[in-house]
Amino acid sequence: MNIGRPTILRRFISGFIDLILVLLMMFLTGNLIHLLINNNSSSYGELKEKYQEVLIESTLYEKIEDGVSIIQDDFDEHLTYCFTLYGKLNDYQDHKNNSGYFNEDGTIKENVDSEELRDFYISQVLYARTNLFATDERYNAYLSFENRTSNISILIGGFLSCLVFELIIPFIGKNGKTIGKRITRLSLVSASGYQMKKWQLIPRFIIYCIAVLLIPFQGIGLYLLLASFLLIFLNRRNMAFHDYIGYTVVVDFTYDIIPYEEQGDDVNEQN
Repeated sequence: MNIGRPTILRRFISGFIDLILVLLMMFLTGNLIHLLINNNSSSYGELKEKYQEVLIESTLYEKIEDGVSIIQDDFDEHLTYCFTLYGKLNDYQDHKNNSGYFNEDGTIKENVDSEELRDFYISQVLYARTNLFATDERYNAYLSFENRTSNISILIGGFLSCLVFELIIPFIGKNGKTIGKRITRLSLVSASGYQMKKWQLIPRFIIYCIAVLLIPFQGIGLYLLLASFLLIFLNRRNMAFHDYIGYTVVVDFTYDIIPYEEQGDDVNEQN
């Protein structure tokens, strides 16, 4: 059967719109879930308080109403104290010598740009957080909790987002149309060329959802989605990977879709 094939550009635009919507809801929902988890956790407040203690004890941060904030002056004095506290003063001295901003006696050279000097000090504060504070269990316990709840929240948000945009909306709509397909005027049909069954959306959803959930982890999901898109160039009916799994084909809106009930026995046997 001759199935009306849309242009590759329309396929790309449709997929791009859907992906943006999914990712937007994924991160918004994930952040909301993250806040709810933290606010309702009995241990979160205690872990955060101990984490802030580490920052304040270093003298590189000061207590403010909503938490802690990086100091605004006397950087050299506070950095010297912090690196000494962790037994790494030599590291700080080496960084100063290599920066080119200081004389051999530790004083600041003339004509050093104040903004560049401040950037150097800020880089040392960040170095302290990465290399010094990380040796403190109080610091690591909070970050570990934050990372764990953040990952869980993003995964839940991603699943809910895919559920809405890639299963519920196509399921309640006509011919498996996502928002992207509605905008670009595309439809889904069974690979046989006839109207698809609703259950065919499920395997498509599962494959797409797995790829999306892997995006926050070093962008693995994006590579999978790209590989799936490139697959449409390698077959006559421009089927992506999730099309193969769901036994579906994307068609132009002008294609006259034959209702499933009117399919012949031979087609029913294929499904």
